[in-house]
Amino acid sequence: MLATFALLIHQAFQSVAGAATLPVVPIPAALPAQRSYLIFFRPDSPVLSRRAQTVIADVAAASKRGSYTRIAVSGYADTAEGSSQQKQAISLRRAQAVGAALAAAGVPRTSITAQGFADSKLAVPTGPGVHEQQNRRVEIVME
Repeated sequence: MLATFALLIHQAFQSVAGAATLPVVPIPAALPAQRSYLIFFRPDSPVLSRRAQTVIADVAAASKRGSYTRIAVSGYADTAEGSSQQKQAISLRRAQAVGAALAAAGVPRTSITAQGFADSKLAVPTGPGVHEQQNRRVEIVME
């Protein structure tokens, strides 16, 4: 039975060998999976907590272990953090604080982008003027 199977395999290879050469398509190297992290803030503050420092250390370590070329740092505000301009400013300052801490931890600055999105993407939908910690955040996405 095994000999018959081997003969069939041999015949299959013979027929392929006589056929026109098939193109060889290189398989791209596997890309690292996207990773994301969250850091939360006190109201009206871009100051990093001890927990935030731990997350930043984890991100820096993952950056060094993986093949991540882009790290997007997106800052957000809750609906109680002032006017639209104030929310934009605090969300950007949060993103910049995290970006600077990542750079200080050894992540190349050229791979970090920091943007503020004010209260445009609430994690927890709330009405105007509501403090919600999950909305006062920075999302870090590594690609």
